[in-house]
This record gives sequence, structure tokens and C-alpha cells, in this order.
Amino acid sequence: GVPMVGPSANPSGRVSPTTADHAAAGFADRDLLIIDGGACRAGIESTVLDLSGGTPRVLRPGVIGAAAIGQTLEMEVLAAETPMAPDPDAPAVSPGLLGAHYQPRTPVHLVRDAAEAGADREDAVIAWSIRSHPAGGALLPIPADALGFAAALYARLHEADALGAGRILVEIPARPAESALLSVHQAVMERLGRASAH
Repeated sequence: GVPMVGPSANPSGRVSPTTADHAAAGFADRDLLIIDGGACRAGIESTVLDLSGGTPRVLRPGVIGAAAIGQTLEMEVLAAETPMAPDPDAPAVSPGLLGAHYQPRTPVHLVRDAAEAGADREDAVIAWSIRSHPAGGALLPIPADALGFAAALYARLHEADALGAGRILVEIPARPAESALLSVHQAVMERLGRASAH
């Protein structure tokens, strides 16, 4: 009969923490007690499900997709149809749905091919397909598979932001062949879209 609030451990709009150190750095000006349970396994935020209507609906995609939830509930679950720029006057139906969200201080740019992205030495590159920075700068490798990419994404964004780079270039993950992982890919792409919104 009362609202449940699950506050985030990051300043609003910034990259979510996946370690206790990330949370502490986000609130360095505050005296906080942080319990370190280790690095987050899934990496990205949880799936948010709306159960207020007749058919459950995903508001914010996460690693667990609508199909998997529907299979467990033995009923249809509608996938997320989250607009990148929701109506600012409408009440927030879920956390993490601001147009620009999950953003480091350094501008994020998405690239299809890290080797041909025109990276400068000052750019930090987060990529799964190359072994060295095209211009000799900082390369932060990320797993190519959907679950590994999701688990490492925010940690890499935190690392890249700490480098003081001019830009962060993130190589878009490959679409997985396995249908079970498409929801993870969708969730990652949703986070990348918000992280790179300018």
C-alpha cells in the first residue's frame, strides 16, 4: 500500500556504479558508509516491470528480458517501448528514462568500427574488435559477447572518464545470433543511446 523506493548510488544522470569504489567516487563530498559486496555481475541496471495494468510491461530493459519474464510468469509480457526523450511534463514511470542518462563527464560517441572511427590520441576507445588504439591512445577492451559487454560497460565508462580524454569512443556491440541474448543487446543499446545523447 506504499511506494517502494530503491535509490541509485550515483549522482542523477551519471554513469551507474558497478563497484563500491565507483559509488564512493560519485559522492566524494559526503561521509557515507558503503558496504562492498563486490562488482555487480550483470553490470547494467535491472529490468523494471509495470504490473499496474492487465498485461505486464517492461518499462526499462535489463539483462532479463520480456520473453524470459513471460516464460516464468506463464503469460505475455510486453517489451519496452521507451522513447529516448520522454515527455518532461509527464510523471516519471521508471528510473533511468531521462533522455540523457548514464553519462560520464567526457562526451561519449558511438562508432561501428573502432579501427576506422578516426580516433585521436586524446580519445579513449572502448572496443571489442581491436587490440590497440588506432592512434596510440588509451584502449579499454570490452568483451564481444552481449552478457560480457553489459557486465563491463559501466566499469569501462568510469575508467575512460577518469583518463581525462577528449572523447570516449564506444564500439557498438555486435547483434547476438542467439535469440535469448537479444534482450540483453537491446538493454545495452538503450544505455548507450542515453550515454551518448548530446
